[in-house]
Amino acid sequence: MLLPLRRFFVVSLGYPQCRIDVFRGVKHFDEVFSSGWTVSQGTLATDGKIGTLTIGASYPSASMKKSWSFATITHRYAIIKCTELTGASWKFEAKLAGVIKSSKTFLDAGIKTVDLQNDGVETPPYLGDIDEFVLTLNGAAGNTVKFDYVKICEKMMLTPSDDLDVVELNVHLAVTEEVGSVNCLLQNYDAKYTDQITVGDLIEVAMSRSGESWVKVFKGRLDAVAKRAEASLRGSQHYLRLRGRDLGAELFNRLITKKYVNKEGSEIVKDVLANYTPLASVGVETTNSTYAEEEYENKPAWEIVKYVAETAKNANNVIGYDFNCEEGNLKFFPKGKYASAVSLDGIITLCEHESAIERVRNKIYVYGEASKSYPLNKDSWTESLTPTDGAWSSGTGTGNVSLDSAEKIVGNYCIKHATTTPDYYGRAVFTLNTGKEINANVIQASIFRLRRSQPSAVR
Repeated sequence: MLLPLRRFFVVSLGYPQCRIDVFRGVKHFDEVFSSGWTVSQGTLATDGKIGTLTIGASYPSASMKKSWSFATITHRYAIIKCTELTGASWKFEAKLAGVIKSSKTFLDAGIKTVDLQNDGVETPPYLGDIDEFVLTLNGAAGNTVKFDYVKICEKMMLTPSDDLDVVELNVHLAVTEEVGSVNCLLQNYDAKYTDQITVGDLIEVAMSRSGESWVKVFKGRLDAVAKRAEASLRGSQHYLRLRGRDLGAELFNRLITKKYVNKEGSEIVKDVLANYTPLASVGVETTNSTYAEEEYENKPAWEIVKYVAETAKNANNVIGYDFNCEEGNLKFFPKGKYASAVSLDGIITLCEHESAIERVRNKIYVYGEASKSYPLNKDSWTESLTPTDGAWSSGTGTGNVSLDSAEKIVGNYCIKHATTTPDYYGRAVFTLNTGKEINANVIQASIFRLRRSQPSAVR
């Protein structure tokens, strides 16, 4: 008897893994390499994520430098990620007034940490200032080195173990309507992470199925770090809950007061990013719309960028742009330009949508009415010879000032000036105390109520 022959194909996929990097106490960081760099003997190119330094023709090395000011006593570590090296080596140098204070050379790619207090220090520890750092590539013409990021931090990078410590990880990615977010639950055995992670730290999340090829999916700042404890049969289980938003949230916290006249849409977006946020504009594409006049007062940067995205036209005069933040670079592009080749038809069995944009409102703006007087109580300066804001005196050698309750108009007193001997004039002087001076550009009129005892000129 013949049995039918069947073929079986087995597809094996590794279980998903995550890598979480926390950069603690960040002072400066560059994820884009698009501005602020001075290059010598080579070229620096960027795609908005990776900076590539190439040695120029006939040179054995190339360098790139940037001005950053900080003190090593607090911000001790430089953390650099080199993704590719074709030259012989690369070096990090930290300088003050052109003098090398700390340095370290590397022969391979990877995530590298430089201890600015001890690495390459002539007399360690170095507890002084830094105003510039330099990245140098050694090799031959055409050799390259690629950098993913440079960060100056208070502490060394912290990478919780995926297998032991990361209990839950949720990452939300968003375009235009929201900013991305991360929610991570860490197992906190023996208070391992207690007081090690704080609000404001940078967090990066990468995913992989093989454990080798990691794809970065999220980069942002932590908004909340909370301790949790749960009772179990084995006793109390302790956790740390980390919540954060991607760097696009920087657009929510920056308020802009500015007027744009006859500006093309991408010019407005680039100006907002360059002058009001730490984000770069490598990915901002030109629009086909010019705005005659746009005036903003204490307007969140997010709303300005979103308005341009919703109203600008592309080259085909179709209205609508999208924007999102990838690492430190805001990408701004026509809707529909980037379409995924992956179809989800018949694949999605469960779908949830959640919208939650939070903006911290911790500033109060008080606007004064232009017609209000200074002082607010118009009678306060004539109720005493030495009121809070100043003091009265006679400007006449034979005169004196006193309080008079008989001839007052309002309040309890008025200021009376008298000359003790016959004179051709009398003068009362009110001198404001230091710090109480009046800005004549704002207070443009002085109003007095005067009464003279004899017919004479008053001025």
